[in-house]
Amino acid sequence: MEKILLRVAEVADLLGVSRATAYDLVARGSIPSIRLAGRGGRGLLRVPAAALQKLIAPGDAAPEDRR
Repeated sequence: MEKILLRVAEVADLLGVSRATAYDLVARGSIPSIRLAGRGGRGLLRVPAAALQKLIAPGDAAPEDRR
């Protein structure tokens, strides 16, 4: 079974960027994310695999990238 939720570190590896860059993209909303209830009060930050796949699908550039 494929994962449906990815850790931000896994997203960074898949995109070939640093973890810091991946967290920044999540914080800016460039990469969709959800926060699950978890220990420590802040919860677990996860990226839906389907949302990431849609984001990087060929021909689906973000509006600001279409110039």
